[in-house]
Amino acid sequence: SQLLVNTIAAVLTKVALLLALALIVLGFILKNIYFWTNHALILLVVACPCALVLASPIATASALVAAAKRQVLIKSATTLEALATIDTVALDKTGTLTQGHCRVIQIHSLSSNNNKKEILRLAASLETRSAHPLAAAIINEATGCVSQYALEYLSDNVREFRVEAGGGISGFVDDRLVAIGNANFCQVRSDQFESIPSASIFIAIDDEPQLALQILDPLRPEAMDAVRCFRNLNLDLAILTGDQHQPAIEIANSLHISQVLAGLKPESKLQWVREVQEEKKHSVLMVGDGINDAPALSLAKVGAAMAASGTVLALQAADLGILSDDLRRLPESIELSRFCKSIIGQNITIALFLKVFIIFVAALAAGQPRLWQAILADAISLVLVLFNGIRPLAFFSSSSLFSTKVLSSSSTSTSSSYSALHSTTTSDGEYVDIENRATSVFDFE
Repeated sequence: SQLLVNTIAAVLTKVALLLALALIVLGFILKNIYFWTNHALILLVVACPCALVLASPIATASALVAAAKRQVLIKSATTLEALATIDTVALDKTGTLTQGHCRVIQIHSLSSNNNKKEILRLAASLETRSAHPLAAAIINEATGCVSQYALEYLSDNVREFRVEAGGGISGFVDDRLVAIGNANFCQVRSDQFESIPSASIFIAIDDEPQLALQILDPLRPEAMDAVRCFRNLNLDLAILTGDQHQPAIEIANSLHISQVLAGLKPESKLQWVREVQEEKKHSVLMVGDGINDAPALSLAKVGAAMAASGTVLALQAADLGILSDDLRRLPESIELSRFCKSIIGQNITIALFLKVFIIFVAALAAGQPRLWQAILADAISLVLVLFNGIRPLAFFSSSSLFSTKVLSSSSTSTSSSYSALHSTTTSDGEYVDIENRATSVFDFE
């Protein structure tokens, strides 16, 4: 909008100068220089673009400050403007809808003669190289806490650490090959996990599956309020996650979100965002916190990262950061952006038409326009634009009223597919309709 305003102001200024020059020339021709020069000056004052040029930046700067006060850091005015066009919100699960503070709630043995304590020590030693939220859960389970003392208990003899997108992590710890991830990555046989919950990750030592860990990752207390606020703004919602289908469906059911894509690699999230934006012409707000979300955050119309718990790469790829990790700030920011857009429209109307209207009324009352009337009209329009432009500072969200009741922390078992770290390959994502249990490939509608 600022580019459009600048273009209009530049054209308006040139046209006004040419017309003023024409009026002066006409005065010489008609031998009435004072009269036509006076009208030329009135024209220049009326066409002065000061109020027009300030119509957008005043409102935008005020809105950016208002967002910052709400602990939302918006990187640019373009992002603020794009927020007003959002019609679809894609939410990551782990660390975004959930707290990302995982803990092991149950351990299942897959081998009759294994040393559970030693296996957990090896796994935790490998996890010290990982930035995934589940790493802390496994380290805590092995040592009882995450501290310098606990890390001294673990081995630092870790080499050839490797991340497999959509699978897990592996490496050698004390010269033993350790793998942590999903069933396929850890080469778990079907007969070994028949009684194991689907929301589990596995540990294999020297290519032999040893343990299955069931993980609990509680839902954020404000997640339900945030979803309700998004719906108040008539936005479509979808969950994109690299986790398995069962924990994703449990989260979606608790939030009453019917569109969920599970088992996605980073490239699959990117593909979904591209399809929805380019083929279905939606404007997507992608919300995430991990490295796996970075490609989708970068491609989306607006990318939002959880700044407090998110990774550096996600913050760099995103267009805005939620400093408090409070999801309810996002619908409030969207409403703020729409409010700012309406104010910019009002300011442009004031700048373009109010001066002409005041001059017209004054001319009718006095018989002809006066220079002082033009100056007064210019000053009035400028003051009105300035005061109207700072209204976002006093913005109060009407549709995003936060519930004062603290929601009970809903919990769900979650499994990490560890696709949250890196991606070099693509995979098909599966859309799960919670209500009808129908599936199709990337069927957003």
